[in-house]
Amino acid sequence: MSSSVCLSELFKYTNCDIAVLSEHKLFNHSLQFLNTLDNNYHSLGIADTSVNIETSKCGKGGVAIMYKKTLKFNIKPINCPVSERILGIEIQCNENYSIFVFSVYLPADSNIQNYKYEMNIVEDYVSNFSKFGPVIVAGDFNTSCRVTDLDRTNVNKSIVFSDFILRNNIIPVNASTLSDASSFTYIPTRTLLDYFLVSEELAGDVISCENIPEGTLSLTSDHLPVFLKLSIPYVCNSTNGCNNVWPSWRKASESSLGAYNELTNKIADALLDLPLCNLSDLDTLAYKLTDKLKDCANETIPSGSFNPKTKPYWSDEVKQAHTAERLARRKWINQGRPRGANFPSYVEYKSAKNEFRNRQRFAYNAYMDNTYREIDEAAECDVRLFWRLISRQKNRKTNQISEILHHNRKCKSPEDISNAFADFYADVYTPTENAKFDSDFKAHVTEFVDRTLESCATNNGLLPGGEITLYEIENSG
Repeated sequence: MSSSVCLSELFKYTNCDIAVLSEHKLFNHSLQFLNTLDNNYHSLGIADTSVNIETSKCGKGGVAIMYKKTLKFNIKPINCPVSERILGIEIQCNENYSIFVFSVYLPADSNIQNYKYEMNIVEDYVSNFSKFGPVIVAGDFNTSCRVTDLDRTNVNKSIVFSDFILRNNIIPVNASTLSDASSFTYIPTRTLLDYFLVSEELAGDVISCENIPEGTLSLTSDHLPVFLKLSIPYVCNSTNGCNNVWPSWRKASESSLGAYNELTNKIADALLDLPLCNLSDLDTLAYKLTDKLKDCANETIPSGSFNPKTKPYWSDEVKQAHTAERLARRKWINQGRPRGANFPSYVEYKSAKNEFRNRQRFAYNAYMDNTYREIDEAAECDVRLFWRLISRQKNRKTNQISEILHHNRKCKSPEDISNAFADFYADVYTPTENAKFDSDFKAHVTEFVDRTLESCATNNGLLPGGEITLYEIENSG
């Protein structure tokens, strides 16, 4: 990858959150090289596997996406098994809003059929994922959609590319009327081959999109980088390293609780003097009171974060035994991990380990006994509580299908999966025409069956030749 130094400089120059790469020319076994470009980024990549590794010095084509490790969004890869020219990620801004980013590299040769084939694959992914959120498609399209570039680009591919943009309501932001008409990304022909295509609903959030000018960096590629600056909504998601901190009332001391009471008493007098003339005033009072109570708690009560891996039976006694076991183990490791009853550190570590296990086992049994007792009591007096307690004990793992592939299209939502099954069974039970179907033989069989039925009708339901005997059946083979 000859542009590795340039790419590292580009990361420092732009400090970009996400980088979309086209034509990295890496072999499949060399994709991990992307992780060495900058330690601050994760990478996803696809290589062109049609290259002969034994006879070629480097690969060809290939697409990749790199994103910051500190990015405050959930990032999910979108695999595209039908083509090695497209790769995607899902940026989960919050539980109800995602942005889908695709890196593409369209064919550079003049084969228009191959270009249409790959463009149709890109369009399938764009049309499918645009149902769930805005889409960004970036990369080298190897043609230009600008009228000013038609004399220096493949016109047939330009028509296919322009039709794709119009059909999917996506905007080439770095080729819009707001951009400099003299800008280009492909240096040899001074044309615009690299694009950021943004869904129309997201175009209003584009702050800027510009080509990094020639000579700004020591480029070894004949393509100029394109820098897109976008403003998107963000809601902190605790599953991606953004831990919500809450007041920990269990850790609150008498002094902190007293301070909390003093603060709440001060704000209560001011809030209770607010006029309450209608329901709107009551809602306003509720919002202000809630916010003030949260502020008072955050100021006086020790904070803590929710740990979903905490075991429900983990009591203070178990925690103390676990701490003692860890300290004893650390002491034993520092002394070279000796073994045998003659070494005090070894004996102390084994004793602390047994004590921790006994306390953990005792706490777990006590917790399960209490759980079973609650379930037994709820079964008699509260059916709803009974089933809620039962559901807590169930295994949370599920065999739910996350996605299926139907007609080279990934179906991820329940609605798409249901429609895919409906289409499949509709195709199974729909009569189809086959060019190899022998209609003459069908007519011959139909005529023979009709004659047989007519003969049966005239012979009291018997087949021609009379009734079949047991002797004939036994000797038929």
